[in-house]
Amino acid sequence: MHAFLSCLSRLCCSRTLAVHTLSDDEIWDIRSAAAGSWLDPTIIDKAYDKVIISLGTGAQGQDVRVEVVGGGCSDSSKWTFFGGKQGCTVLLLYKRGNSCVELLVSAGCKEEKLRLPAAEAGLTSASVLGVQLSLRVELAEVKHATQEQYRALGLKRHDILIPPQQRDAAPGGERAVLTYKRHPGNKSMVLWLPGRNDCFYHPHVLPQLLEAGFDFYAIDHRRNGLAQEGASQRVKKITSHIDDCRRYLFEWDEAMAFALEQVPYEKVVLYGHSTGGLEAWLFLREAKERHRVSHCILDSPFLDWGEGGIAEVVLDNMGTTFSVIELLKGTEEAELFAMQVPTEPSSYGVPMGSQYPRNPQYHNVVDNLVTAGWSRAVTRLQQELVKGPPSEVPTLLLHTPGDRVLDGDELGTLGHRFSHNCKAVEVMDCRHDMLLNHKPEKNAEVLGIMLGFLGAGESTANLY
Repeated sequence: MHAFLSCLSRLCCSRTLAVHTLSDDEIWDIRSAAAGSWLDPTIIDKAYDKVIISLGTGAQGQDVRVEVVGGGCSDSSKWTFFGGKQGCTVLLLYKRGNSCVELLVSAGCKEEKLRLPAAEAGLTSASVLGVQLSLRVELAEVKHATQEQYRALGLKRHDILIPPQQRDAAPGGERAVLTYKRHPGNKSMVLWLPGRNDCFYHPHVLPQLLEAGFDFYAIDHRRNGLAQEGASQRVKKITSHIDDCRRYLFEWDEAMAFALEQVPYEKVVLYGHSTGGLEAWLFLREAKERHRVSHCILDSPFLDWGEGGIAEVVLDNMGTTFSVIELLKGTEEAELFAMQVPTEPSSYGVPMGSQYPRNPQYHNVVDNLVTAGWSRAVTRLQQELVKGPPSEVPTLLLHTPGDRVLDGDELGTLGHRFSHNCKAVEVMDCRHDMLLNHKPEKNAEVLGIMLGFLGAGESTANLY
């Protein structure tokens, strides 16, 4: 609802809220972009400790709010478990040295404080207002994967130059980037399609895939991840913008052609996270090498909007919504019109970056805008998926009730729209990216399910 009201209010104004200090043509830099916010001056090094909270029994359908008292990280220091749904976990950040030792828990009209456990206490349990919580504090230095581990993977890189006739009218978008890793003797491959404002940073996963016989190729779409190195502020704030998802077909076809030149793979697995999961459906319908895909794995796929209420009605009808914006703003401005302007660092992306090596230079967690053009492109693809026909490719759809981006429960019912041969598996207490979870044991569980689906065993002994 907030996003919808924000969009309406700015449609009636001639100017939008300025949320950055860089000029449009300056090279985007995380420290400059974050200046003046709670993320300034350091970026998740030793500044922010965190507490992981899992909701247990006792909520009885009521909202449960948790907030680190004086956490100093705005929305990243608080969260609401809507409906008290079990199987949900959240990570809250708080500034080290702020004397943040208490957690405020609210349920209904009642609230109560409890002392945060010490980091060395490990996992602890608490009963507050009749609600069962489990708590675990992690120091800022604790990482589940690191930049050093990522660099040690030794990923190779192949740039895909996008010709002018394959681009849209927005700035940037001149290239995509394919990173890859091969192991001698492997006869299968995984093509990794990222989500919005996303790229591959899963060094705890790749060794397992290689060992299981799968070479690895990850695409960074235009205006996404590594493809945005050295981008200007003008480009960086529209990270992941695309006016038509079919433009990605060129990048996918080029990526597959390159991979198959390396090895004539016998098995091709398509992996898609979030919008990458939605795009996987288009790949299976129209990509040149679609007939080679033997299995598809969907990690919290963006098969439908998860906003709920009036906001979701507006997004589900983005064709009409876009026409209104176009009438008021003109075609060119409508395409890049921000459906919501961020007023603080992302309370999803920044906490995740406190545990995993999501380089903030490649993931704009400060002032990235969700454009009307991108929203329309996503809605179009979702509508096409519903109309069908479904794919016949064996598909694993992973979802979680802990998804704070999409409706995890809803995803499990949409798998049959994607493929007639779809197996939906719910895993409790995961993040939206179910391979970048709050707890490393959940990553091992999810990866075991994936390898089992591919007939490559369920061993996760070498994951950590």
